[in-house]
Amino acid sequence: MPSHSLRFRSSLFPKIMLRANGASMNSFISWTARRSASHIVLPIFYKVAPSDVRHLKGNFGNAFHSRRECFGEKDIQEWQRALNEVSYLNGWESDKFNNGHEGELIEHVVETVISKLQEDFQLNVPQQLVGCDGPMKEIMNWIDSPSVNARMIGIYGMGGIGKTTLAKCIYNQLLNKFGHVSFLPDVRETVRQRGITYLQSQLISDILQSKSQVSRIDDGINIIKSKFRGKKVLVLLDDIDDKIHLDALAKKRDWFMAGSLIIVTTRNEAILDQSEFEVDYKYRLNELDEVHALLLFNRHAFRKDHSPRDFKDISGDIISTMGGLPLALQVVGSYLYKKMNRKVWEDVRKQLKNQPHRDVQKILQISYDALEDGHKQIFLDIACFFIGKTSKYALIGEMSEDALIGEMREYAEIIKYAMYMWKDCGFYPSQGIEELKLRCLIKIGDDGTF
Repeated sequence: MPSHSLRFRSSLFPKIMLRANGASMNSFISWTARRSASHIVLPIFYKVAPSDVRHLKGNFGNAFHSRRECFGEKDIQEWQRALNEVSYLNGWESDKFNNGHEGELIEHVVETVISKLQEDFQLNVPQQLVGCDGPMKEIMNWIDSPSVNARMIGIYGMGGIGKTTLAKCIYNQLLNKFGHVSFLPDVRETVRQRGITYLQSQLISDILQSKSQVSRIDDGINIIKSKFRGKKVLVLLDDIDDKIHLDALAKKRDWFMAGSLIIVTTRNEAILDQSEFEVDYKYRLNELDEVHALLLFNRHAFRKDHSPRDFKDISGDIISTMGGLPLALQVVGSYLYKKMNRKVWEDVRKQLKNQPHRDVQKILQISYDALEDGHKQIFLDIACFFIGKTSKYALIGEMSEDALIGEMREYAEIIKYAMYMWKDCGFYPSQGIEELKLRCLIKIGDDGTF
């Protein structure tokens, strides 16, 4: 949140303090002359009851009436109307707030104003949010735990899983606790197009509130190290895919003031493990379960939580084809919105069985393209030959013990021969499988199956 923007925009939130002796009457009169519809009034009733303001009684009423002779009747009527309006607004009575503790009242008013101002600076998140409550609660519980250091959170998962959306929700919820904030979206692509110094310049400008143009990476690092230590910052670094980029923006904990929080999203868990900052908390974001997947799809395909009866079965078929990837559910659901011809839905279902939607494929392709050639081949072999092979284990509870042992032995033999084959081809399979896991392109179950 730019601090100078807070000062500038605070004019939108006039704090009207009404005193019992009427000492604030001149400032109130001045405000009524220049107020606009965009103002949000936060009244403070300082040692005066709202009812006295409303009915012009007590010392406040006496002070008001003593000024009547100095103004015209039209002005007096306007002020009476404004005072009556203000007296009904939600505000604070100084005598009733925490037993009249004025210091705490001031702190509470400041926090309220900052919070309302920061609502204009919240990051945009989809209205059809589904499945964020659980991860949000878990991560926020950790954030709320006390700490004497700057901290870093890493959210990782495959492309299109919703990492950025989750990180934005956390960022928005924390805004009012930080005086200096910065959001750097799509770091990977921005570095490719403009270079890391562009992002260093943006980060420095956001936090220091002064235009900065960094030309060398080392210069940017030195500015961040020296200037950020006295500021409690909230920084969101979205889609980091290279340790070098993270090091240029937030390499070490002592670059930042205690209480600062750095949120990193990435497709590659290794980026978090290799960070010299030493990530304090990692959260893997997984696919939506079947219930939440259907809910998200319905909200995009039908703009409501439930499928029409005629489309319930085919909606379930489409979702089972796509799995619980939020991006796929959103893209395909939005494409099918208002398309009530069932033949179109059937074509989409058949098409998805052969290949993902082009917009989804483009996002998933990024992780695949980042692999070495040998690791790409291992990934393709697993996707083509092993994923389907493991599907029978979903029915483990219905298999006899002997049948299960036989199936597992057969599977183990196949994996063993595959490892030999990949090794002979020079693909370094142990390293390759670990890389695929870290990039969230595959999962390995407790039983060793893909």
